[in-house]
Amino acid sequence: GLSYCQREGGHIRMDLLVGALRGRILWFSELLSVIFMWLMTTALIYGTWFHFNRSFDSSAPKWSRDSSIAIALPLWPATLLDGVDIFTLSLWLSGALLVLVMIGVRVAFATAFIGFLGLCLFFMQKQGFDRGLVTAMKLAGQVPHSKSTTYALSLIPTFILIGYLAYYAGLTAYLFEAAKRWVGWLPGGLGVATVFATAGFAAVSGASVATSAVFARIAIPEMLKVNYDKRFAAGVVAAGGTLASLIPPSAILVIYAIIVEQSVGKLLLAGFLPGLVSALIYGALVVGMAKTRPNLGPPVRGFTWSQRFAALPGAMPIFVVVFII
Repeated sequence: GLSYCQREGGHIRMDLLVGALRGRILWFSELLSVIFMWLMTTALIYGTWFHFNRSFDSSAPKWSRDSSIAIALPLWPATLLDGVDIFTLSLWLSGALLVLVMIGVRVAFATAFIGFLGLCLFFMQKQGFDRGLVTAMKLAGQVPHSKSTTYALSLIPTFILIGYLAYYAGLTAYLFEAAKRWVGWLPGGLGVATVFATAGFAAVSGASVATSAVFARIAIPEMLKVNYDKRFAAGVVAAGGTLASLIPPSAILVIYAIIVEQSVGKLLLAGFLPGLVSALIYGALVVGMAKTRPNLGPPVRGFTWSQRFAALPGAMPIFVVVFII
């Protein structure tokens, strides 16, 4: 994930001096980002793997001195700061962080590297280079280990994975087709079908942005084929995507439950009825707007009852997944 975001330019970077950088200096800032990404990934993998080992086997062997060589090499100059007091050290590290951010190093890598370097220097002063480095790596790996083993946070990637599988299995297209055949005859029928289909997909994905992105590819081309207003079509998809914030499994509700220290399960169930009511209200608004302004979205007719029932089996797996969740 880190490497992919780096390649796509998805990591946040402060554009303070980057716009003025040219040639080798710009290349050097990009190289620093890659080096820091590699350094932090290696440290986190080592540290997290240690804690996972200790979780499953309390007799797991301790690290050897050679186990940290992958990140020890770039940190050997830190020994030059041996004996510097913590306050002075924090000032130097803060200044280094500002420099890295200003020259265009990605903020995530700059802050992670400086924080990890501070841990290393702190423990190296007390335990020596080898033991201090290993202690810092263990401490850095403790955070991702503790978060990944938390039940509540583990739900979020699971729900997103379910939505990913549902999309590539073609369930979203079947769901939209079924909704189109059953409610397409209404004024703005494709818009209503989009709202109900997004509500169904929200019940297996839990991500608003993902829901909007999926139906932007599926629903908008279908609406434009029958001369729907472009802004109306985009607005319907964007509004329908927000239903994923309420309908379980909602990633936002999971995070909110963690913040307010409430039951994740109860909060997810509490969002089901408001999400369903919101979907009905959105559908009613689409019908009302299309009825008062027919140019926004004409109805789609011509489907027989046999065609409507024939579309249901393809959409049924969605409801099975919702029931399991």
